[in-house]
This record gives sequence, structure tokens and C-alpha cells, in this order.
Amino acid sequence: MHPSTHPFIHPSSLHIDRLLALQAKVDEHSQAITRLKTIWSIVAAGIAFLAAALRDWPFGEK
Repeated sequence: MHPSTHPFIHPSSLHIDRLLALQAKVDEHSQAITRLKTIWSIVAAGIAFLAAALRDWPFGEK
């Protein structure tokens, strides 16, 4: 028997279950995006640090 036609399961509870599952996916994706932003922020900071260090590097000077 399909859950939506089950006499003891109210259709709105199925809707709530789907919404909760969707919310869990949204939270998971949000956390993944936050991790990516953090990683790219660290990479960008490293590049900026290297650029600043290389700018002050005395190339070929004695």
C-alpha cells in the first residue's frame, strides 16, 4: 500500500517528512559551501601573502 493511501498516515505528515528531508539536504549543501568558501579564503590569503613576500624580494640585488 502506498503511504499516501494508508488509512493511518495523514498526508500532511508525509509532506512534513519530505520537507524535513529537503531541509537536511539544504543544511548539508550549506555546510559544504561554507567549507569551500573557507578553503578558498585560505588559498586566497596564501596567494596574497606570497605576492607580498615576492614583491619585497630583492631579485638579483647584491
